[in-house]
Amino acid sequence: MADKRLIWVVPARQDGRVAFYEEHPDHPEGKAWVADDDASDKPVAPVQIARTAGVNRALGEGRITIVDSPSKPKPKPEPKLEPVLVDAYDTLTQAELKVILKECGLPVYGAKSDLIARLREADFKPEDPAVDAV
Repeated sequence: MADKRLIWVVPARQDGRVAFYEEHPDHPEGKAWVADDDASDKPVAPVQIARTAGVNRALGEGRITIVDSPSKPKPKPEPKLEPVLVDAYDTLTQAELKVILKECGLPVYGAKSDLIARLREADFKPEDPAVDAV
């Protein structure tokens, strides 16, 4: 269970200065350090500190700001890749298609579209009936 006296804060201004520092036994690890790195464009990570009198003073002076507790960033979903069939048959000549058909032991007659259809059909037929059983 979270300690209700602990709050999450960030520097109110990102100017590379220490916004707040205090040693106090109520702070996690006995001290609180709230600052940012002016050399970085990254947002400042929230710091968990105790709500002490010094913290209240820094809040009132506008040196630090209370923020919601940080949550782990949600992982970006992996893009779904759709299967893409690379089909170079359309780029081949009718003579080249006939050579491939002959090598596959398929009929070599017909129009180019018939030859391509025959090759595509052969591409999707399992060679070994045991493959379907897996």
